[in-house]
Amino acid sequence: MDLSTFYGFLGVSSTQLADANQANGMKDHALQAWTHLSQCTIGFLGIMLVCSIGMAIYYYTEYNKQPGRHYTPKQWGYGGIASLVIVFFFTFVIALAVQKPGNIEGLLMLELKLAFGNTLHALVGYLVVSFIWCNVPRLPTNAYRFLKI
Repeated sequence: MDLSTFYGFLGVSSTQLADANQANGMKDHALQAWTHLSQCTIGFLGIMLVCSIGMAIYYYTEYNKQPGRHYTPKQWGYGGIASLVIVFFFTFVIALAVQKPGNIEGLLMLELKLAFGNTLHALVGYLVVSFIWCNVPRLPTNAYRFLKI
């Protein structure tokens, strides 16, 4: 699966990476790096799904069962921020582990863009799960359902 399928909105493309490395003779290495990162697309999306959906479910279930919780949108926001930081960190670290930037110009920026794009996807996932949880009465929670319509 190609990276541009899920992260193209950030302006990432294999041709852009290859063109940036044509002058220094690293075009083939740049395309190989793109291929290595593209092979991890499902893994990057898995990190995003597990962290964003998992944190939202944890907030609405186990977290709010603990004594002393105030059930405020502020705490919900802290949970969301924590999941976004985790997603960014793990996506970036795995991208670095898969393909170290080395002499390939623009690869570090590509890896940062991938981490940022995955973080944006995680934000959407966290919001969608929270919205669903707040609007389906059968889903148990002690939390304040502030996203209820």
